[in-house]
Amino acid sequence: MTQSLNEQKPNVFIAGLSWGRGEWVGPNVVHKGIEQYFIDDRYRVYNVSKPRTTHTRVNQLLDQSLAENYTVGDLIFWIQADPIIDIIHEEVIGKLTNQKLPRLSERLAQEGSLVNLISKQQQIIYCELNNIAVNHNAQIHCI
Repeated sequence: MTQSLNEQKPNVFIAGLSWGRGEWVGPNVVHKGIEQYFIDDRYRVYNVSKPRTTHTRVNQLLDQSLAENYTVGDLIFWIQADPIIDIIHEEVIGKLTNQKLPRLSERLAQEGSLVNLISKQQQIIYCELNNIAVNHNAQIHCI
């Protein structure tokens, strides 16, 4: 018996913050972005992207989804957003007023410059992704 096209294609996993959900207009997703293109081409897509959260949380969701659904050869796309969001998330999300960001200020002082802070935070995120890739014998494509 011949397999259907969908059964022959690898699964696609997408992870990221709001950009991983697609194109937004205000609070609404108006196009699912790369997810929609894969769906249109009859791939099974697992999108664990979440707006208003951190890369670390999305990485946890990706790890869980891979543990439940991943087969060697599946495709994994991870969409990068501003790495600083992981530091300021709890201080900013849900608050619309101008405010001081003590956690960000503290980390800036520790690292010596914004460039150093971004680099350090990016290393943390990529280390998490590398551990996920190793644990699942997978390759993660970063966008």
